[in-house]
Amino acid sequence: MSNIKELINKGVPIATPVPILSSELIRNSNNEEETRNTIRKKFDSYLIGLFEYGYDDFDVMMTLTIQSDYDTLEKKLYFSDYGFFSSLLFNLNVDNICRGKYDKIYQRVDFDSYEEAIEKMQGQVIKLKSIRNERQLQKKFPILYEKYLSVKEQINTSRTILRKYLSYGTSERKKMAMLLLTEYGISIHDLLEHKEKIEHFNLETFCNEKATSFEKVLSNFDKIIDYSQSMSINMDEIDIDKDKLELLMVNSFLRMIKTVIPEERQRYIYYIQNYFDTNPEKKTSSTPEIVTNIGNKTILNLDQSNERRITPSDTYREYQEVLINNPNIELVCVNSINFDDMNLEEVEEFVAEYLKNFSANWELIPEGQNEEEIIMDGLAQETKGLSDEEKKRLLQRRIDLFMEKKNFYASQDPFYRIMGKDTFKGYVGFIYPNGKVVLDKFYKGVNSKQVSDGDAIYIMDIEDFYRLSHFEKRVLMKDSRVKRIVHQGNWKERVLQEINGESSRKTGEATDELIKKHHVRVKK
Repeated sequence: MSNIKELINKGVPIATPVPILSSELIRNSNNEEETRNTIRKKFDSYLIGLFEYGYDDFDVMMTLTIQSDYDTLEKKLYFSDYGFFSSLLFNLNVDNICRGKYDKIYQRVDFDSYEEAIEKMQGQVIKLKSIRNERQLQKKFPILYEKYLSVKEQINTSRTILRKYLSYGTSERKKMAMLLLTEYGISIHDLLEHKEKIEHFNLETFCNEKATSFEKVLSNFDKIIDYSQSMSINMDEIDIDKDKLELLMVNSFLRMIKTVIPEERQRYIYYIQNYFDTNPEKKTSSTPEIVTNIGNKTILNLDQSNERRITPSDTYREYQEVLINNPNIELVCVNSINFDDMNLEEVEEFVAEYLKNFSANWELIPEGQNEEEIIMDGLAQETKGLSDEEKKRLLQRRIDLFMEKKNFYASQDPFYRIMGKDTFKGYVGFIYPNGKVVLDKFYKGVNSKQVSDGDAIYIMDIEDFYRLSHFEKRVLMKDSRVKRIVHQGNWKERVLQEINGESSRKTGEATDELIKKHHVRVKK
C-alpha cells in the first residue's frame, strides 16, 4: 500500500464524504505547477464524461472528496459530486447566494432536504429562460453573466475571423488557416463547422442553451453521483509530502466538524483522534506547516476566506476547542476493531451501537460560544491580581487537564459513560467491566460552563454507586467505600489500579438494575 493510500485509509470507515480543496492540495504540494496540471488534466477528463449527462461548459468547482467504498471500505479520492452540486447552486444563484459582486460576497444556503434544493434549482432554470436583456442576467445570474461575457467575446472574435477568411481567395485562405492553427491554436475547420451557431449567437440563445443543460443535469443527477464515484484519482501521481498531506486531511475533517449539524460531528472525530493518539508529539509540534483556506479562484472566483498557515500544534488547539465545545463527542478506542468482514452499512450500525453504550445524558454547550468563552466565563473573579501571563498559564492548565482526562478515560475502554446531575453536576461517570465507577469532574457546572481545574476523583463499586452518589461530596470523602484521588502526581496510575482490579460478581446485575430503574439513562 502506498504512503498516500495508507494515510487516506486511517481511522473508522465513515459513509459521509470528506471534501478536500484541490487549491489546498496544489498549494501544499512539492511542485505547485506540476500538481495543478496533473489535477487539471484529470478534472478536464472528468468534465468530458459529464457531457453525457447534460453538462455544457458552465463553471464547476474543482473540489475533491474522500469516500469509503460500500463493500471494500477502502477510502479513495474522487472529484466531489457535492462540489458539482454546489456549483449548480452558484451558477443558478439559488436563494440569491451571490450577492453584489459575486467574487467577493456570497452567502451559505441550507436546505431541509435534497429534494427542496433540486426544486429551487428547477425554479431558477425557468427564470433563466425568461431573461431578455444583459442587465437582467447580471442581476439574477451573476456567474452565468460572467460566462456569457466570456463566450460573447469569443464569438465576436470567431465572427471577425470567419468574415476575413471568407473574403479571401483559396491560396490566402490556406495561409490564414495555417497561421491561425500554428500561432493561436484556432482551427478554421471547427469554426466553419459551427458557423451557423456562431452567427446566430445572442443572449437568448445563450440562456436557452444553459437552461437546457441545467435541466438535463438535474434530471440525471443520481447518474452523475454514480459517475463521480466511478472515477477515483490515483494520488500517487501527486507529489506531496506525507506529513503535509496527513495534516491537510486532519484539517479537512476538522472543517467538516465545524460545518455539519451537531448530530453528525461524532463521525468526523476518529481520523483526528487517531492522528494525535499515534503521534502524541504532534500536539506541540511546529512542523510541518501547511496553507489552508485557499479560495478556489481558478474555477469559480470565490474569495472564500483569508489564507492561514497551520501547524500540528495549531490543529491540536482547534481539536481541543471542538471537544470542549461539543461534550457529546466521544473519544473511543477502535484501533483494535477489525472492520474487514463488514460493509459500510454494517460499520455504521456497529459504531452506532458501540457509541450508544458510551453515551451520557449530556447538556450541550450553547452554539456560538468558543473555547475561551466557556473556560473564561466567570474566571475574572478567580484571577484578580494576576498578571496576563499568569492568567494565560491558568487557562492553558485547564485545557491541558481537560484533554489529559478525556484521552485517559477513553483509552481504558469503559462500557458506559454517564453525566452527573444534582450533587455531581459537571461530573462524568465511567463504569468499567470490573464494577468500578469513576467520577471525574470535567466542568465546574453546566451554568458556569467553566472547565474544571483539579477537582477530586471519586471511585466506588457499582453496587454502591446510585445510593452514594446522592450524598454531598463532604460525606463521600469520609465514606470507607469511596476512594478519593486528586489530580496530582501519579493519579492515572492509581486510577488504573482501581479499574484493573478484581471484578465484582454483581457488576452485570447491578448495571442492568441501574438501567432498568432509569437511575442511569443510556442515550438511544
